[in-house]
Amino acid sequence: MASLPPRNPFLFDIPATYQIIVQGKIDPTWSDRLEGMAIWQEVVESKPPVTTLEGELGDQAALAGVLNTIYELHLPVLSVKLLEIHKEDANRNNALEPPHISDADQHDAI
Repeated sequence: MASLPPRNPFLFDIPATYQIIVQGKIDPTWSDRLEGMAIWQEVVESKPPVTTLEGELGDQAALAGVLNTIYELHLPVLSVKLLEIHKEDANRNNALEPPHISDADQHDAI
């Protein structure tokens, strides 16, 4: 049985800016291994450390590569957030807004 195309199709092969939050520490020197994403840590007393990665990835294959590296480091992923979608030929200042996800469809964890 053929499935219907999504109502708001998302292209897998265009650049987009993502924010990934993991429990644990990733050294900022790992930025090159994580597709050049900016890396910073938040340490709150009596809570586990949290690392945030943010940056533009070329496509969803690059996102999968970053998530695979995090998996290989045995760090729990707390959230993955799509911040902006970029047209391939668009100026970097002209980003599209990410598709709207209703509160009922939104999940905090993967």
